[in-house]
Amino acid sequence: MLIDFKNSLSSLNEIIYFDDNQFLREKTRDAVRLQQHIDVAIGVLKSMLNEEEEYFVRGTLGNLYRINGEPQKAINNLNFCLNYAKKAD
Repeated sequence: MLIDFKNSLSSLNEIIYFDDNQFLREKTRDAVRLQQHIDVAIGVLKSMLNEEEEYFVRGTLGNLYRINGEPQKAINNLNFCLNYAKKAD
């Protein structure tokens, strides 16, 4: 499941862009497809992952939530990554 998720990430280039009118903030052209990627990532998190895999998925999920306009969910996932990085030194 994780490999399929990683392979699907390249398709995000089709729906995410940098908005010149919003100081190059990342935006999406297709909120439904972005939400589908988020849902898949949540499903991957429910599978058996080691800590490094969870770090990857939560980092990706944090960025997807940020682009989707859900900052608190983004912060929660990215804080997991920050704490993992601190612990891993």
